Amino acid sequence: MFASTTHGEEFEGVIDWFDNYNISLETEDGEVVLFKGTMAYIKPVE
Repeated sequence: MFASTTHGEEFEGVIDWFDNYNISLETEDGEVVLFKGTMAYIKPVE
C-alpha cells in the first residue's frame, strides 16, 4: 500500500492498522510511519 501526506510525501509499506484518525505503516526497511487524521490517505499499489 501507499500512504501519502498532504505535503506530497509518499511512503510504501505494509499497513499495520488504521482507523478514521490514525494509520500505522511499516516500510520495507522496518521504519514505522504514523499518520494522523486527514494528513494521509491510502491507495492500493498499482
